[in-house]
Amino acid sequence: SKVLAGGLRVAFVAAPAQRVEQLTFAVAASLWALPPLSMEVAALWIGDGTADAVLERKRAEAAARQELARSLLPADMIHSMPRSYFLWLALPPPWQAEPFAAAARERGVVVTPADAFAVGGVAVPPGVRVSLSAPGEREDVRAGLEILAELLNRGPSPQAAIV
Repeated sequence: SKVLAGGLRVAFVAAPAQRVEQLTFAVAASLWALPPLSMEVAALWIGDGTADAVLERKRAEAAARQELARSLLPADMIHSMPRSYFLWLALPPPWQAEPFAAAARERGVVVTPADAFAVGGVAVPPGVRVSLSAPGEREDVRAGLEILAELLNRGPSPQAAIV
């Protein structure tokens, strides 16, 4: 449902026959009731092809935004899937994730340092997660990516030394 309509909060599962009972118990243990209107809307959209059409439009838009990112940022620093709405941007030395995120935020672009996603004290390489879906218009995505490219090219601002 997240891809189709985030507020729908409905999912359908195709399970092998031998797993249906187990799945039924798991679902029953995790929720009380499904909203009937949401179920009806989801079923109608699946049945009349609306769900497939929306999914295809979103996949195409995600692919276009990924291509835009690859045209503006160094390809060897990008880690993503071709139709994903986000990418991981590896940072070159001397950038570190927090200062890069702060510099981007000062310019109006919000990215998330990779260590926000790390679990259990694992060493995380310097990088940030860049959302390509938050801006509504592709031109806003372009503007944000251009700012990130500019930051990569100029490097971090020198810090005053305290002796």
